[in-house]
Amino acid sequence: MGAVSLVLNGPVILVTYKLLGRDFLLKSLKSMVICAVFMDYVIPFVPPYHGNQLLAALFAGAFNGAGLALIYLQILPPGEADFLILVRERS
Repeated sequence: MGAVSLVLNGPVILVTYKLLGRDFLLKSLKSMVICAVFMDYVIPFVPPYHGNQLLAALFAGAFNGAGLALIYLQILPPGEADFLILVRERS
């Protein structure tokens, strides 16, 4: 899933390279590779949770939000929609 994410984001990265610059490209690639590695190689080793599903959903949402907040605070967007939003903001 992580490798597919990298492949699908490739064309968008190339299009936005001219508009956002080399530094933004390198930071974004670093973030995307880290996310892809975690999706492909770390998450499969996490054991499934068999307890309260509502509690699991609440904690998953909180941790996901905290992780994305850390990414966005460093201006390292993990997906293609973020590239398009930043292109529109800078133009």
